[in-house]
Amino acid sequence: MRTFKPAIRQSKPETRRYAVLPAKSIQDDDLHPTTLRVLGAISLHTNKYGICWPSRITLGRHVSRTPKTISMHVTRLIKLGYIRKLTKRGYKIPGWKRNSRYATNRYQVLYDGLQTAMPSKEQFYAPRPKIAEEYPEEMVIENSKGVKGGNNQLISIISQAFCSGVQKASGISRNVENQQKEAEILADMGVTGEEVEEAAANMTLELMKEGRDPPLSLNQVAIWAEHYKQHGLEAIDGIKGSMSNEAFQGYLKGAALKYLWRYKYKKAPVDDLRKAKWYLDKLLEEVLLDTVKIR
Repeated sequence: MRTFKPAIRQSKPETRRYAVLPAKSIQDDDLHPTTLRVLGAISLHTNKYGICWPSRITLGRHVSRTPKTISMHVTRLIKLGYIRKLTKRGYKIPGWKRNSRYATNRYQVLYDGLQTAMPSKEQFYAPRPKIAEEYPEEMVIENSKGVKGGNNQLISIISQAFCSGVQKASGISRNVENQQKEAEILADMGVTGEEVEEAAANMTLELMKEGRDPPLSLNQVAIWAEHYKQHGLEAIDGIKGSMSNEAFQGYLKGAALKYLWRYKYKKAPVDDLRKAKWYLDKLLEEVLLDTVKIR
């Protein structure tokens, strides 16, 4: 059975001695272990009404994950009804710099699910536990410096493993630099270079038997090998993590159009229409999330 060990162990912030989580989350057999840990990390910071605003870097230090991975699990917690993001305009953080480029998320843990009432201003500003070393969102650095630190070596190993697997099976070279974003996601999930190289080689051989070209990207191999599902993620989550929000919405729109255009020519047109609807529903979900963020 696979264990979910962090790729890099980070130093831990000081915390209070307990966290109050929704009971449902403990009994949720489908909840990914890291998602549960992120919920626990958020709950370490809440006041008695379930309100807090820790940065992604602070949450990442609790569970040894990068800010990007924290965002992925936070999105899942919102979808599952365990937490709610509060608007910047309605709930202003005390001492927050108005002109800052970065906006730390305001969270409400939903102990009663989606039926949990929105907090009043008094509840939002109620005292929170004092936790040492809360890092602001300004310190989240998306390049090779800062929080990621030692993770760079693993990212490089996984990127090279993909290229090595493709080359061994086909003799065709792939660009290592183009695989960095996807390698970061897989590194955070604990996927090893050996797993990636084996999957890349096997996928390449299978495609070549069908007269097709080897995979162009590590993302294709991760989906094919079901690395995401093995680590509690759907393939669509991996695709989303490898591109910007705008690019991801374009991908969803293109996929929906593809199935709408071709359903008339298929033996099972209803299946293609259902797929188109799935992508459109996903696109609607992403647009609604963006709308909430803008507010």
